[in-house]
Amino acid sequence: MKLLKQHIGDIAALVAIATVIGIFFFRFFWPEPQLIVTPDFGRSDAWHSSYSLMYMLSTALRSGTLPSWTPLIGNGIPLDGEVMGTFYPVTFLLFKFLPMSAAYNLLIVISLFILGVGMYVWLRTLGIGRIASLLPSLVLPISGITIPRLEHIMIIPGLSLLPWIMVATHLLIRNPTKKNVLFLSGTVGLQILAAFPQVTFISLLLSLTYYLLAGRGRGIVLYGFAILLSLGIGAIQLLPSYVYAKNSTISDGFDPAMSSYYAFPLRHLLTFINPYALGNPRNATYPILSKSGGSIFWENSSFVGIVPLLLFAVTLIKRRRSISIMLCMLGIAFLLMLGYHSPLYVIYSLWPFSNFRTPSRFLWMFVFALLTLSAYGADMVWERKKWRRILRGLLITAILVNTAHVAWTWWDYHALTQISTWQKPPEIIPYLNPNERVYTHGFTIPYLTEYTKRGYPSLERYYFLRNLLAPNSNVFWNITHTDAYPGLVLQRSSITKNLLTDGMRTDEIQKIGTISGVAKKLLDLNAVGTIISTAFFPTTNNLISIKEFQNNGVSIIVYHNPEALPRAYLADDIAVARTVRQARDILSQNDFTPGKTILAEVALPVETGTLPLGEAQITGETPTSVQIEVKKNNRASVLVLSDTYYPGWQATVDGNPTRIYPVNISQRGVVVPPGDHLIQFKYNSEYFRIGVIITIVSISLTFGLMAYPQGRGA
Repeated sequence: MKLLKQHIGDIAALVAIATVIGIFFFRFFWPEPQLIVTPDFGRSDAWHSSYSLMYMLSTALRSGTLPSWTPLIGNGIPLDGEVMGTFYPVTFLLFKFLPMSAAYNLLIVISLFILGVGMYVWLRTLGIGRIASLLPSLVLPISGITIPRLEHIMIIPGLSLLPWIMVATHLLIRNPTKKNVLFLSGTVGLQILAAFPQVTFISLLLSLTYYLLAGRGRGIVLYGFAILLSLGIGAIQLLPSYVYAKNSTISDGFDPAMSSYYAFPLRHLLTFINPYALGNPRNATYPILSKSGGSIFWENSSFVGIVPLLLFAVTLIKRRRSISIMLCMLGIAFLLMLGYHSPLYVIYSLWPFSNFRTPSRFLWMFVFALLTLSAYGADMVWERKKWRRILRGLLITAILVNTAHVAWTWWDYHALTQISTWQKPPEIIPYLNPNERVYTHGFTIPYLTEYTKRGYPSLERYYFLRNLLAPNSNVFWNITHTDAYPGLVLQRSSITKNLLTDGMRTDEIQKIGTISGVAKKLLDLNAVGTIISTAFFPTTNNLISIKEFQNNGVSIIVYHNPEALPRAYLADDIAVARTVRQARDILSQNDFTPGKTILAEVALPVETGTLPLGEAQITGETPTSVQIEVKKNNRASVLVLSDTYYPGWQATVDGNPTRIYPVNISQRGVVVPPGDHLIQFKYNSEYFRIGVIITIVSISLTFGLMAYPQGRGA
């Protein structure tokens, strides 16, 4: 009871944090579950990325498997390397045991509560009083740092652990014990499992900066051990993500121009006072990306209210070491978030800065330091003896007013709709063959037009545009799409996508589409039986119009491609192409016949002859395996499976291991001898297995060290 009385104020603060978050997000659950579908440039990251990825996570976990691969998008992509947070305990438990809609919104609410409580604990750990600690803790979960970023749900769980990492860092500086080493390694390890690498990078940069400034580098070996152990804890996520990155278009990092581009412009400092000073995306008054030098509203937003700014000014009156450290961190963060505007822009050509883009995300570090300083300022006001009652009354009032102001500011920023309504199958679904792959042409144009001209006060047009089935929204209705909207784009898939994009053009005035010979062959090779487009394709493209949908001047047309190849087939005519240019040149030749000729990077041991090749038929399939029967094969030939070529896939012919060759730029090929055979493809990532072992060993080591008694003086 005595302990409860001592901490009754802290408990009341936690209740206040929960109450503010509960009031803000109550409408997400009642009377109908709501879904964020906020649009952005050419699509909705909330709908086409966040919700679709978590839907695949939920589907896998609730069926008793792990999400490691999906054939539904991009002809197949590795989910084990995607940013989903599969092994983050909160995410895993929610999506394993709760319905998708409840799990999705609860992940947001729980993460923001963890963030608010973490901020409170951080400030209290610094010795700041309860009331002064309350202001940043109430504001941060509903601030410009969090609410505009809710459409990127994968960021939020990782971001929620940032203040906890700072708590662990501070405790390790103050008392370098085994317990605090393990606390730091555990919090960083959890953040790695939450699976947004840039959040961890920024958190570690913030932590290391604080450790060097406040701890002056003492005990750096213990700090290094804690971080090393955290990497081991997160290995189950890190290693598959590493393989994914090495096979993506950013395998060597971004070039300096891109890694420093999406930066915080100085004029955006006005938004600390008025978040919509430069415009509001909701009503299409914010400058579009191409006319704002790479400025993105939701990446540059940071509004936390006026009161924290005033209290920050108070700290400039009375300097002490703790405040000076935070001011230094504030300055470092400011220079980093300016990106190519910064005198430090050269740093973005160096590893690890070159591995990430959007420098404006260092705004997270800046606001964290700013709110910490505002808490110091509030503490000075609270402890001031002169006019104590008046100042304390004003401070409490200011905290309440500021919290209400921030909540009201972001209350209607997002486009919300009933989940049950938005997940209804669009009109187009009955006209699609579930056994055919889909390709959507020109989906960004009507989406971008609506977003830039009208914003999103109404969702009627966006609801109709669901019929475009832009990736990854196809996964909700179990339709396979040859395109994808992943966190990282695979190099081989990118080549195919670029050739398709370059070869399929639309006259925006006449709305007439054209398909080049190369693009048409790629559609056939990738088993694209259905094309959805906003353009009219002439009959010369050999496409058959199935159905047209119209809404307010926007037409969406479904075409059937009768020349699409089956997903698996046999071929014996090999055209060797070792470069993209060679591949394009070969595809453009008239004698390249899809289904007969295939592209390969090396000569393959096949036989040519006059007798027809055998038949290939898919007889069994799961997300991580494909079984194919080959019958009446007259000679050695190549079995082509038009799924993505990627490390981790293994193949057997009649149970005997065989090599998988990359064919047709991004597909899989296996040499099959004459006769009848059973070919099996299985996804079995070696890096995932190694990651599992390292994670288990690291967690075991952590618990072992916890159980091991600490000696004197340790």
